[in-house]
Amino acid sequence: MLKVKRPKNFADTNQLPREQIMQEIGRIAIVSASIEDLLHALHWEISGLNDLIGPLITSDVKPARLSQDIIKIGKAAKVKQSTIDELRDLFSDYATLAQERNKFVHWIWSWNTKTREDRIDPPGYKHSREGKYVSVQDVADVADDLVWVEHRLQNLVTEFHKRRKTKKV
Repeated sequence: MLKVKRPKNFADTNQLPREQIMQEIGRIAIVSASIEDLLHALHWEISGLNDLIGPLITSDVKPARLSQDIIKIGKAAKVKQSTIDELRDLFSDYATLAQERNKFVHWIWSWNTKTREDRIDPPGYKHSREGKYVSVQDVADVADDLVWVEHRLQNLVTEFHKRRKTKKV
């Protein structure tokens, strides 16, 4: 794959977070992919699209826009206000968690040898943001909350699918 091959004796000398943190970041990445897939599925269900047409419409749409569109379509389709409110809460939770996810995945990790703590700092091109120390539990909490969002979304997709089959959106 690489044009310039990696030498057999190459060793990564960059700072990586501890193994437990890397496992939680992996969980965050996997669950986030599932959430994005569910957002597309929810959009298709609420829009009345099948899984052949849905991807043609939403394949390049980012989660924030999907969330906005789902609310707009839900209102236009006269979905119950309590369900619209639930969707708003869910999308707000996800937006907050996605910001934390992006920090864990895209910020620069380091290790404080004096305090023995992991730290993330924004990359050099994001000067206006503050770094912070991060524990395994901090990352696990975000992963756990994302799993909860995933389950809530899955339930909504299932609910809208059932309603659509019985024409009770």
